[in-house]
Amino acid sequence: MPTSSRYWCGWLRVPTSHISPVLRTAALVGLMMCGPAIADETSVADDVAAPRGLTPALVYDSAAFANLGGGARRGGTYTSNLSLQLNIDATVLFGWPDTIAYVDALWLQGGQPSKFVGDAQGVSNISARNDVKVYEAWLQKNLLGNQVSVLAGL
Repeated sequence: MPTSSRYWCGWLRVPTSHISPVLRTAALVGLMMCGPAIADETSVADDVAAPRGLTPALVYDSAAFANLGGGARRGGTYTSNLSLQLNIDATVLFGWPDTIAYVDALWLQGGQPSKFVGDAQGVSNISARNDVKVYEAWLQKNLLGNQVSVLAGL
């Protein structure tokens, strides 16, 4: 069979005339396999006891991208972020009354979808240079019976 771009769509080996039905079918299968996300669901992580005064959270965001035609070049990539968040009650941990803190460490990994598209603004709000960094960190002190608060951080 010919391998020219008018008959084949990248690594999918699908004739270009069938791209639209293939994408529709893939989207439909993906929707059928997904379930609703409910914030009140319990998980195995809920059974693990964190030290009193610490509330950890782990958040994973990801996206897959494919440029099937046009743009800078054909291809695809996967990009993701892993975020470790920690809420700290300084009253419980250190005896500092009316004081809380928050730290969010972020691990960025994956490819750059903009390299395939050739855009100026970016096609993904989660893709960035592979790195591990402190994304957010702050300390808040409440004063005068919680009428005034002072917050400092990154």
